[in-house]
Amino acid sequence: MGNGSLRRTECRKRGRTRNTALPPAPRLYSNAYVALCHLQGGASGMHARSHFWMRLPALLLLLLVWSAPASAANDVLELVVDGGAPSFPTPSAFGSATQVSGQDWELTPASANQSGGITYAGLPVGDMWSVSGEFWSGGGTGADAFYVYTWATSDPAQEDTANQQYTFAYDEWSDEIQILYNGFVLAFASEAGLDSSSWRAFRVDCTEGLFEVYLDGSLRVTYDERMHLYGIAIGDRFGFGARTGPTETNEHRVRNMVWDVTSSAGTSALAVSVEGAAPTFPSGTAFGGAVDGGLAWQLDFNGGTDHGGVSYSGVDFTERFDLTGEFRSGGGTGADMFYAFFWADGAYLAIRRQRAVRRVVR
Repeated sequence: MGNGSLRRTECRKRGRTRNTALPPAPRLYSNAYVALCHLQGGASGMHARSHFWMRLPALLLLLLVWSAPASAANDVLELVVDGGAPSFPTPSAFGSATQVSGQDWELTPASANQSGGITYAGLPVGDMWSVSGEFWSGGGTGADAFYVYTWATSDPAQEDTANQQYTFAYDEWSDEIQILYNGFVLAFASEAGLDSSSWRAFRVDCTEGLFEVYLDGSLRVTYDERMHLYGIAIGDRFGFGARTGPTETNEHRVRNMVWDVTSSAGTSALAVSVEGAAPTFPSGTAFGGAVDGGLAWQLDFNGGTDHGGVSYSGVDFTERFDLTGEFRSGGGTGADMFYAFFWADGAYLAIRRQRAVRRVVR
């Protein structure tokens, strides 16, 4: 029988048979057919099988296959910068951490006195990012914590290790979700049942130093560190860790990690352009409590009665110039001011002029 002729097919429904015309046989490389089978039960308990045919260009099918996005394995960190294509940095493991290929990282086994983690050095993490994933705690006698750490100067063996890092801990020993810096708790919220022996979703957001910590999609803890972040976020190590207790034996795992970064346009560098020429970037000299945070200058890091600033010597200012930038003040009990100064006789004179301005303004 030629193409387009009647072919016999059966539709066993209420005992009847019928002839249906099928489309021409597919031609290699030019067309493709998809067969769909649908089973339906009738009131009488009998079943019908019907064949449906669809003609699709082979090229379309190939495009559908080729356009399927690649996905990371569960044990790989997916790094996304500004919504671009993901990359998959390789971590270095420390302590008891063991990779279960394609599945997860076992940070601690169900044994006492265990500590382990995975570190990613030099991630392009600025002041706008979100890190998420899933952790598993349980299977033992309790304790201690799973944690995320940022800007550490070395690998933190515990959530309260003093390696100048910010730590976001899910602490089943204290039944708390905590935000720490350099081992000190900045904020916490009570949370029982963290070691539920089930996968729990975690997320930490940073918006220029405003931290938000989530569990299973719900916001649990916030802390505003915007007035200090740029002066103390100095380490280059980011990652995930966990530990058990002296006698407590919980197992800890992590998987499906994603670090989503939004690049910041902010910079602490002063750009000087003369007559519209390409800018130069003179080095600033800090005085008082000022700290160069890379993305911004932290002028009065210690707060209170502290003062601080940055001066640039030898900049070719004339009687006509424009100076622009951004400043942030707040986060305390009020007072005193941000200011710019010109043609000062050294940093000491700048401080004296600051005091004089305060007397005038007040």
